[in-house]
Amino acid sequence: AASDVYKRQDLVAWRCQRQNEPGLCVTGAEQPEVVYHRGVGWSRNNYNAASRPVVHQGVAYWVEYRTHQNKPTYRLMKADLNTGEQSVLLYLDMMPDEVAAFDSRVVWKNSFFDGQDYRCIIRALHLETSEWNVVTDNDEYCYGLGAFGEVLAWKQAKIEYGYVDPESIRVFHLDENGNVYRASSHDARVSEDLPVVVGEGFLVWLDYREGFYRVAALDLLGRREGFLSPESALISAYISPAAGDRSVVWTDYRNGDSDLFLFRF
Repeated sequence: AASDVYKRQDLVAWRCQRQNEPGLCVTGAEQPEVVYHRGVGWSRNNYNAASRPVVHQGVAYWVEYRTHQNKPTYRLMKADLNTGEQSVLLYLDMMPDEVAAFDSRVVWKNSFFDGQDYRCIIRALHLETSEWNVVTDNDEYCYGLGAFGEVLAWKQAKIEYGYVDPESIRVFHLDENGNVYRASSHDARVSEDLPVVVGEGFLVWLDYREGFYRVAALDLLGRREGFLSPESALISAYISPAAGDRSVVWTDYRNGDSDLFLFRF
């Protein structure tokens, strides 16, 4: 069984099972040999098994749930994908909703109801110093972490009657200096379901301000927001675009079939 395919730095990895033992399968992008690392990327009792690990610069990061003396423990883990060697980075006080990695940092997010309001807390661990800091702590719901290079992005929204208010969804990002900025304009209507896509110098999301879905982007270099897909595009709200070196790819049904379209900045 395989799920969650990742490709970073000419490395392809996916969660798999061999002889009913869960782990991470890894191969070079240009070679067929597959290396299996037992236990990497999974929690020991498969708690939160749907939460995928993060692969960044040849290292896998994930959160492992265990019980010790009938008490839960949450461990932020890492594994070298060349050797499979695992180690604990940090013990956490609660299970994160999402994990991301970028630059030399690992980020985890908790969004929860504290009895009065929803809270969004995003923390970052600096791998070089082993110190962590709070990226943001606010009274909204946040989700959809995306990261690339030195940029981290996410969505924030207000909760009304237990549900995300779709009119309130905005995109925020953390720059290389540690400052948090709103990325989406006041005219934007950010889709609810998919994470923010981060490329080299730009952010991408699906936008329905015109009544149908279009691929929108913010160019971080020039601080310009605009549409990448034309009005003729027919885009699903549930298939995320992909980004790379100054280019974006999305799935488009305008011709009746599912085609891939590419935009270059």
